[in-house]
Amino acid sequence: MVLMTGVFTTVAFTYFFFDSLMLPKFIVLFFGSIVAFYLFSRVNQKLSFNPKAIVILSSLLISSLLISGFTNHMAIYQILFGDWARYNGLLSYIFYMILFLLSSFSQSRTYIKSIITVLVYLGYFIVIVGLLELSGNNITGIISTDPHLKLTLGNSNFASIIIVITFSATYSNLIYKKGLNYRNIFLLISIALHTFLLYKTSATQGIVVLIFAVMFQTGIRFLASKSTLNIKIGNIILFSIPTIAVYTVFDYIFNGPVSHVVSIKTLVDRFYIWKTAISMWKDNLLTGVGIDSFGSWFGQYQNTESLKYKVITENYDNAHNIFLNFLATGGLLVFIAYCSITFFIAYCAFKLLKKKNFDSNLVALICIWLVIQIQALVSIDYLSISTWNWIIAGAIVSEYYFQKNDVNSKSNKKEYFAISKLASIGLRVVSIFIICITIMLLLPTVKAEYKINDLITDKKYALNSPELQLVNSDILSLALDIKYPDIKIYSVSALETFGDLSGALELAVDSTSRFPRSTRSWATLAHIYEVTGNKKLAVESWKKASELDPLNSIYKAKASENLLTEVN
Repeated sequence: MVLMTGVFTTVAFTYFFFDSLMLPKFIVLFFGSIVAFYLFSRVNQKLSFNPKAIVILSSLLISSLLISGFTNHMAIYQILFGDWARYNGLLSYIFYMILFLLSSFSQSRTYIKSIITVLVYLGYFIVIVGLLELSGNNITGIISTDPHLKLTLGNSNFASIIIVITFSATYSNLIYKKGLNYRNIFLLISIALHTFLLYKTSATQGIVVLIFAVMFQTGIRFLASKSTLNIKIGNIILFSIPTIAVYTVFDYIFNGPVSHVVSIKTLVDRFYIWKTAISMWKDNLLTGVGIDSFGSWFGQYQNTESLKYKVITENYDNAHNIFLNFLATGGLLVFIAYCSITFFIAYCAFKLLKKKNFDSNLVALICIWLVIQIQALVSIDYLSISTWNWIIAGAIVSEYYFQKNDVNSKSNKKEYFAISKLASIGLRVVSIFIICITIMLLLPTVKAEYKINDLITDKKYALNSPELQLVNSDILSLALDIKYPDIKIYSVSALETFGDLSGALELAVDSTSRFPRSTRSWATLAHIYEVTGNKKLAVESWKKASELDPLNSIYKAKASENLLTEVN
C-alpha cells in the first residue's frame, strides 16, 4: 500500500479541477497513507528495533510546523493545507511522516527489492507516457506554458527528476546482471529511452543528477568487485564526484570555461530568491513567516537587483531550496527538525555503505535518496518527489536497523518492540480522526472548485440570458465559501467576462478580506474598481498591492494612472 501510494501520487491527474495535477496527487497521498496507517494498526506488529528515535524526529517536525502556524496567527485551514496552496501544509507532512514510519517498520529482505522493482516498472510506464507526449498524444490533456516534456507532473524540471529516479532503479538492475537475455535487453532499451526523454525535458538539474547517479552506482559496482584494480577504479570514480562538484562551483563563480559551455541562467534568479529567503528568516528567526507563506511575503523582501532577472511575486511562492524554504516559512524550529531527520537518514545510509555490503538494490535506493537531496537544493518540495523521498528514506532506516539487529542476534542480543493492542486501537482512532477532519475541511473547497470549473470550462453562454444569470449566481455563491485565493481570482475574472460586475466586485472584496496578503487579490480588486469607474478605490487598492510588492513597477504605474484620471 505504501509503494502504491508512491506510484499513484506520481501519475495521478484529472482535468476536472483548476489544480488538475497537484490536488489529485494530494488526495491520493491522503487516502493512501491513511489506509496504509489503518491497515498497519490492525496487524499485531513486532519490530526488531525500538522506533523511538524516528517517532521522536517525526513528531518534532510536525509539532514545529504546528507551532509556526499558530505563532503566525494562521487559520486552521491555512495551517493544514498551506497559506499559498492546499497541498503543502501540515497535513501533507503528517502523511509524509506516516509513509516514512510505515516504510521504516517494513523490515524484510524483500522490501527494498520491491521498491526498486516497482520503480523499474514505473519507469516503463513513464517511457510510454513520454513517447506518447512527444508524438502529440498527451494523455493528461493538461495545457501548460512549459514547452518541454512534462509527463504527468506538469513541469519539465520535476519530470526530469522522476526520470532520473526510475533510471537509477533500472540502471542498478542492469549493471549487476551478466549476459544478454530478454530481461536485460528490456532494461537496456528502457535506459536508452530514459536518457532520450531526459534530454527532451531540457532540464539542467536532471542532467546533473543523472551524471551523479551513473557515477555513484558505477563506482560502487567497481568496489563490489574482488579485483584490486576494479576497487581502485571505483574509488577514483567516487572521489571524482565531490571533486567535479567543487570545481564546477568555483568555475561558475569565477566565470570559467565550464560556465561558457553549460548555461545555468535559472540559478541566477534562484540566487536572489535564496537571498530573499534568508532576509525573510532574519526578521522571523524562530517560527518564520508561516507554513507555505513564502509567496505572501516574497514581494516585500525581494532584492532590487532581482528586477533585472524578472523575479516577481506571482512566480515565486517557494524558495526553490527546501532547506531555505523551511527556514524562511517555519523558522529555526522547523529547519532544525527537518535537518535532524535528513542527517539521521544520511547517517543510516553512511553506516550501510561503510559495511561494504554492496547489495544492488540497497545501493540504488541510497543513490535515489541522494538524487532527491541534490535536487532539493535548487527545487521546491514537490508532492510526487517528496512522497518517494520519505518512502525511500524509511526503507534506508529499515535496512539500517535490520542489519544492525541481524548482527546483534549472533550474540543473542536481539530485542523486539511490540505494539500493544491498546496502541493499535489508538492508531485506528487517530487515522479515522484525520480522515474526518481532512474531509470536513477539504471537501467544500474541492466540491466548489469542481463545480466552478464545470460551469466555466468549455461553456458558451448568451450574454444577459437567464441561463447566464443563473450561472453567475452559482459561481458567486460557490466562490464566496472557497478557501483558496487563486480560484476566487479566477472566478472574479469569469464573472467579469460574463457581465456580472457587481458579483465580481463582491467576490474581489471578499478575497482581499480573507487573504489580506494576497497581492493578486488586491490587484484584481483594483482592476474591478477601474472597470466600474471607482478610481479613488482603485488607487487605494493598487497602492495596497504595491505595498505588498514594492518592486512591482506595474502596480505603482497603475496607482499613478488612476490618481491622475481621478484628478482630471
